[in-house]
Amino acid sequence: ACPEYLRSGVVTEGSEAHSFGMVLLELLTGLPPAIVRPNFPGGLEYPFEHLEGSADKIMERLDSTAVWPEALSRTMAELALRCIDPNPDNRPTFVRIVEALRWLSRPDTEPSPEALLNMLLRPEIPRRASDRFYSGLSAATEQPDTPEAASRDVLADTPFE
Repeated sequence: ACPEYLRSGVVTEGSEAHSFGMVLLELLTGLPPAIVRPNFPGGLEYPFEHLEGSADKIMERLDSTAVWPEALSRTMAELALRCIDPNPDNRPTFVRIVEALRWLSRPDTEPSPEALLNMLLRPEIPRRASDRFYSGLSAATEQPDTPEAASRDVLADTPFE
């Protein structure tokens, strides 16, 4: 679990990003976040505890049965590391995480950790109808007319095209 959540009991976007990063690590490595080991202090081993921000350490533990392409796995490893950063202020928002996943899912994308980091670190721009609503525009004139229109607005193409 996220260290901040364990201390405070409060779920935040940062604690959710941490949880998502752990799921990415599980997908990449095939390892669970904790393993019961009676001979370890507390009876648990944490396979991702000693990553020290190193994508290379994740790459060494990739699930060989998954046959991850190297560029994609390294880029996903960098995303996971950003998500589990010890400083919650350094973790990406879910807007950025979704943008990164959309970018990675495009057939013309050449995954690279450098491009991912540029994407995660650039300033966010409101892109949804709800963002326009909350910035003071009239909901009556700015809301989509149908659920399909709302989905198109929320799932609009990212600015990385």
